[in-house]
Amino acid sequence: MSDLNILLLFTTAFIAGGLNAVAGGGSFITFPALIFTGVQPIAANATNNTAMWVSVLASAGRKLEPRLIRRLVMIVAFNMTAYFFIRR
Repeated sequence: MSDLNILLLFTTAFIAGGLNAVAGGGSFITFPALIFTGVQPIAANATNNTAMWVSVLASAGRKLEPRLIRRLVMIVAFNMTAYFFIRR
């Protein structure tokens, strides 16, 4: 995956996150972007589904304990880092 694709997905994630926070429907932006960058459809669907779970947890952040939020952030960061190094 090229740096341009990574930048596209990073930008798309921010736009979709804002859209999800206001009205929902960020998947209409992220799923096609994942397909466009060459991610297989099943992997794109799984990635999109995982992102939605993360956004739900982020939206519920006010009701969660700060210690639990830190733990979830650490888990997600570890998984993203591991995936980055495995894919390269």
